[in-house]
Amino acid sequence: PRSTPSNSSAASDVYKRQELDVYDYLAIAIVLLTFVSRIALSPHCLWIDEARELSIARNLLRTGKTTYLRSPWSQHPIMFYLLIALNFLLFGFTDFAGLLIPMALGSLTVLLIYLIGAEMGNKKLGLIASLLLAFHPLFWFLSDRILNDVPVTFFITLSIYFFLKGEKDDKYMWLAGISSALAVLTKVVAISLFPFYLIYLTVKHREKFLFERKYWVALGLFFLIFSSWMLKNYLDFGYFLPLELYIGRITAGQEVLDAQPPQYYLLNLPSILRWWLFLLFTWGLFCSYLRRFKDTFPFVLYALVFFIIISSQTVKVPRYLLPMLPPIVLVSAVGLDKLMRDFKTSGLLLVLTILLFVLYSSTSEATALIRSKAKGFCGLKDVGNWLRPVIGDKGIIAGSTMQIAWYADTNNVYGFPRNESSFDDFVKENNISFIVVDAWERTQPRYVYMPVEGGYAFWYPYFLNRSIYPVVQPIVFEDRVVAVIYGVES
Repeated sequence: PRSTPSNSSAASDVYKRQELDVYDYLAIAIVLLTFVSRIALSPHCLWIDEARELSIARNLLRTGKTTYLRSPWSQHPIMFYLLIALNFLLFGFTDFAGLLIPMALGSLTVLLIYLIGAEMGNKKLGLIASLLLAFHPLFWFLSDRILNDVPVTFFITLSIYFFLKGEKDDKYMWLAGISSALAVLTKVVAISLFPFYLIYLTVKHREKFLFERKYWVALGLFFLIFSSWMLKNYLDFGYFLPLELYIGRITAGQEVLDAQPPQYYLLNLPSILRWWLFLLFTWGLFCSYLRRFKDTFPFVLYALVFFIIISSQTVKVPRYLLPMLPPIVLVSAVGLDKLMRDFKTSGLLLVLTILLFVLYSSTSEATALIRSKAKGFCGLKDVGNWLRPVIGDKGIIAGSTMQIAWYADTNNVYGFPRNESSFDDFVKENNISFIVVDAWERTQPRYVYMPVEGGYAFWYPYFLNRSIYPVVQPIVFEDRVVAVIYGVES
C-alpha cells in the first residue's frame, strides 16, 4: 500500500508529459490552416503533367500497370500513382482524388517539421519552422498541384524524422528504412537519403555503426519494399529498373527541354527560395556555425547532399528543389530562435515582425501564382467532357493533350507523328476517330500540321501564348475526324 502513491505519481508524470501544451495546439492550428487554405484557394485547372499523372493512376487501377499513351511509364516509380489510385476508390475518377494527396501530405509535412523541432528540444523553433514552410510560395503552390514533388518531400522528411528518433530508439530506425523506400518509390531523387545517412553515420559514429543491427534491419526493409516494385516491373514490362532512363538524366545534352547548366540552381537559389528565406537561412547557418552545428548538422548535411545530386541532372526546374525546403526552414528557425533568446522582448518583437511580413508576402505571392496558373487550360475540361459521350468505348483519340484524354475517360490515346508525311498513313492504319490539335504551353512548334493527301488533316497556323485560355472550336471532316482547336486567338 505504501507504494501506491509513488506509482500514482509516476503515472501522473507520464500523463503530464503526454499533455498538449500551447505550442502543440498552435502547431495543430497551423496544420489545419495549411490544409483548409489549399482547398479554399484552389481555382484548379489541370496542367498536362497533372492530367498525365491522373491518367497513369487510372490505368494502374484498371489494368494493374503504369502505362501512358499505350506504353510503359518509367519516368517515375509507382508510389504516387498508387496513392492516387487508392483515392479513386473513395472519390471516383475526379481531380479532387488526385489533389487530396499533395494537399494532405503537404499539411503532414508541416506537422513533421514541428515534431522535428520538438525532438531538438525546442517546440518554439519547430513552430517557427512549420510557419515558414506552410506559407512558402513554392511549397504552397505545389501543394495545390497533382505532382509528386510534395509527396516525395513528405516521405523524405518522414524518413529523416524517424532516423533521428531511431538514434535513440531502435524501432524508429526500422520505420526510417520503410519511409526511405516509400520516398524512392515516389521519386528516384530520394536516393539522396543514402549518401546523407552514410556520411552522417560515419561522422557521428565512425565505423561503429557498421556493427549495429538496427541499421542493417532498416536497410533490409528498404530493399524488401523496393525490390517488390522491381519485380513488378519485370513481370509487367520485362525489366527490373529503367537504368538507361535514369542515367540519361545526368548524361543528356543541353538540347533537352528544360536543360540547364550545372550552376543553374546555385545562381538562382535566392530567387527560388525567395530572398527573405535565403537571408534567414544564411543567418541560421551562421548561428549554427557558432554552436558547431550541434543541432542542425543533419539538416545542413541533407540540404547539401540533395543540392549536389539534383544539380547533376541535366533537366533543372525550380520545383525540383522542394525537398530542400524542410531542412532549410529548420536551419532558418534556429537563427530566429537565437534572436529571441539573446534579445528577449526586443528579439521577440523583431521575430514577430519578420513572421508577419513573411506571412503577408508569401500569401500574396502564392495566391497570385495559383490564380495566374489557373487560367491556362480550363477549357480543356469542356473539350474532354464533350468528347466522352461521342467517342464511347471504342473511339480512338490522336493528340498530345492529356487533359482532354483524362476528361474524355479513355485509354485509346495516341501521340501522333510530328512528321506530316506519315500523318495520313497514321490516321488510316490506327483507325483514328478524333484528332486533337493542341497548343502545349511552350513545346509545340509555331504551326499545326500542313494538309496531307486524303483530307484527314488541315492547316491552321498560330503563335504561342504562354497563358492560353482555350477557345473550343470543333471541326468535323466527313463525319469521321473531329479536330478541336483551342488557343487560336493569338
